[in-house]
This record gives sequence, C-alpha cells and structure tokens, in this order.
Amino acid sequence: MKTDYSTYSDQQLLALLPGNDQEAFTELYNRYRDKLYGFAFGLSRSEEKSKDLVHDVFARLWEQRATLDGRTIFISYLYQMIRNFRIDQLRRLSKETLILAELSEEQASPPTNPEAALIYQEIREKIREAIQQLPSRQKEIYTLHREQGLPYAEIAKTLQLSVSTVENHFSRALGNIRSYLHLHYTETIFYGVLLGVAFSV
Repeated sequence: MKTDYSTYSDQQLLALLPGNDQEAFTELYNRYRDKLYGFAFGLSRSEEKSKDLVHDVFARLWEQRATLDGRTIFISYLYQMIRNFRIDQLRRLSKETLILAELSEEQASPPTNPEAALIYQEIREKIREAIQQLPSRQKEIYTLHREQGLPYAEIAKTLQLSVSTVENHFSRALGNIRSYLHLHYTETIFYGVLLGVAFSV
C-alpha cells in the first residue's frame, strides 16, 4: 500500500530525507513551491528568475537532506533561503554588468523597506570609507561642501583659495569616491540600485 505523505507534517517528511526518500521530498516540493514562487516573484519581479530561485532552493534542500530534520519552522527556513539566493542572483548580475550607480546630488533619505534600509546603511558606510581615502584637501573641501552645506564661495574665502580651485577639488573628490566604490564595492552598490536605494556622496 502506497504511503499517503500528504498527511505527514513537515518534520515527519524532513526526518525521511536522510534516507533518500524522494517521495517525501516531492511532497515538500508540492506543498511549498507555489508559496515560494510567489515570495520569489515579490523580490525579483521576474517569472524566469523566480522559477530559478525555487529550483535552486529545492536543489539545495536535497543536497542538505541529511541535516534538515531539526528544522522546526520549515517555511521560514525556505523563505530565508529564497532571500539568500536572490542576493546571490544580484551579486552575479553585478559582476556581469559592472554598473555603478549615478551618485545623486540631492541628499538621500533612508528607505523604509527593511532590506533596502540595510543595504542603504552598508552603502553609506562604504562611502564614508571612500571619503577617508581622499587626499587631505579634497576631503576637507568635500566635508565642508557636502556635509556642512557651505557654498563654494564661502569655502574659497575660508581656505584662501579661488572658487574654481575649490570646485576642482570637489569634482576630483567625487571622482575618487566613485572610483573607490567601483573598485571595491560594485556588488553592494549595484544591489542597492536594484532595490531602489537612493544615496549621495
């Protein structure tokens, strides 16, 4: 008599996986694939990428089948895997595309979306790190203009420089920050762009 796996709990099914029970695995797949696809689509807005995410998650589950029997909240575990695989997708895309965001002249506000907010904070930290690498004069002028909001003319008067010299230093500072981010943190910046994170230097 064939076993009716639809009556089994997630934990009972997971307990069967170390024994390579493919029918138990198929039941888990049928039980959660649609929910996972919907969640994946909410992250990627792409049917193809969502299908890939679901496939990748269940392929990984089968690889990990010997260690899954202790998962007490299985669906939460699956959702977290979807998130992680989506991040991996974006990182691969950033490596292929090598796009660095155009840095806004307007001061950006932190996003309210939790995932985007996390990326926003990481981007801001990378920008601060890039600023620390600037030559002293560029850093000084960048700080006075962008962070303290002083106009070029006032900075020029304070530092006893011409306005054009101040503008040149600031322009070079922006270029150096962009180059530093592009060299070291393209993945983080590109991921932020895809999440709709606006930021400025």
